[in-house]
Amino acid sequence: MRKLDQYDRSILRHLQRDGRMSIVDLAERVGLSKTPTQRRVKMLEDDGLIEHYAAVLDPASLGLNFCAWVMIRLGKHRRETVDEFLAAVAKNDAITECCLVTGGADYMLRVHARDIKDYRDFMMADLVNLPGVTEVTTHVVLDEPKTRSSLPLPTD
Repeated sequence: MRKLDQYDRSILRHLQRDGRMSIVDLAERVGLSKTPTQRRVKMLEDDGLIEHYAAVLDPASLGLNFCAWVMIRLGKHRRETVDEFLAAVAKNDAITECCLVTGGADYMLRVHARDIKDYRDFMMADLVNLPGVTEVTTHVVLDEPKTRSSLPLPTD
């Protein structure tokens, strides 16, 4: 990882809040002119610190009023079973996050659905039939007081 200076950290902070900000606005906010700001953004992209830009959608506005974290336990941990499981997860749009975790489960999935019935149907048709799955435990999200948080940046 390359060392970030105050300008890099400032650029990253601002772009985490608003990835559509123009270079001119960004330059003004970080205290540099347009060209060095543009050069730094390109370098941050090339170095992989900025992976991509995306629009953050509001689930409720799309009718996705149900969210759950689903703990998945696999029966076998052979490479081919894990690869098949992960490939099936990657293809499923209802699963928005997948994390390998420690503890009582192997994977934790974030799932969005229209409502509890839609989730139940999804669980019975999709989740329990994912390759290698032997146990599914659902944790329903009741409220999300903090979401879309920015990553903390090293201060050196």
